[in-house]
Amino acid sequence: MLVIPPFPYHTSPDSFDPKKEWEDAWFACPELFFKCTVRPIGGSDTGSEDIDLELMFYRQFLKFSRSLTPGHPLQRAGMEMVYDAFPVPLLYVDYIDRALCRAPLMPVFIGGNETPTIPQSFAKHQRRCFPHGQADKSKQKRGSRIFEVNQFIWNYPRPRPRISTVEEAEQKRQQNLTARNQKAGLSRRKNKEIAERA
Repeated sequence: MLVIPPFPYHTSPDSFDPKKEWEDAWFACPELFFKCTVRPIGGSDTGSEDIDLELMFYRQFLKFSRSLTPGHPLQRAGMEMVYDAFPVPLLYVDYIDRALCRAPLMPVFIGGNETPTIPQSFAKHQRRCFPHGQADKSKQKRGSRIFEVNQFIWNYPRPRPRISTVEEAEQKRQQNLTARNQKAGLSRRKNKEIAERA
């Protein structure tokens, strides 16, 4: 997803203008959305001064230097690449309303690599091009994951109109999951009864 950088990385996140400050936004992977209640120091035990907050816990993705893949066709088309900080992730907690939108990130394979990670051949450029990341080590594909920002998905609409809202689709998915679990439970009980009678 795309998020507004928290303070102090953006001095006034509440006045962030996506049209003018698009390049300053961060790409991130949400780990947890949660609610919590905080009480000011010295606040009343009655809870009258409590503040309810909706927060998100996310992992930041960092921009990958284009200088390492000048011949990549998507890079020539202006596509951005981002990488996942590794082995120490960059984790943040911020208000959930600082999330701007979903971001179409797709795993990308560069340098003839078999996995969507930074190739071992790029290790010598770590300090300059991906200081918070790590390249693959010999015979171990444990480098930082790398993604391309698919701007075509952002720029062009869906091939078909959405027939339901995201909330309705999620509700239907949950209903189908519940029905499958119930059916599986009935099947297990039936098999158990058959085994006991045998």
